Amino acid sequence: PMPLWVGVPQFILNVPEPVQFDSKLRSIYKAMVGQGMAAKHNVVFAHSLGGVFTQQHLANAKAEPKFDAAVLYGATLLRSYRKTSEITVPLLTVDGDLDGNMRIARQAEAWFHQVSRSPSRPPTQPVVLLEGLNHWSVSSGPVPSTVRAHDLPAEVS
Repeated sequence: PMPLWVGVPQFILNVPEPVQFDSKLRSIYKAMVGQGMAAKHNVVFAHSLGGVFTQQHLANAKAEPKFDAAVLYGATLLRSYRKTSEITVPLLTVDGDLDGNMRIARQAEAWFHQVSRSPSRPPTQPVVLLEGLNHWSVSSGPVPSTVRAHDLPAEVS
């Protein structure tokens, strides 16, 4: 069996802050290593606005900790990173087709650039849409008002 370690950063008002983001990743990583994690591979899973800050972290060559891959949910590769080599790790974009915050048209644009125009096969930045899921499907707790105002009802849980 392969152990899976999961760390979830906490932010004031549950909103990721760019000034705190890298230090939160470092402190979680340090805590997990201190508890015995001896991972050969590190993958970051980022949701929504955390996906934006994760990309900034990945693009910063000096940022610690280093990650071997990234998964974005309810987020997408930023247009500013599309034609650069700043993000060098495999990047999986996953979203629900009922995401009212990261609209399906934006994910179609991501698929066009990251999959259909990718020179590598299989692409290193695939985009996957999951039927019946919305923006909040991978989250828990009270739904923030902005998500509640725009998200579509999930069909599966």
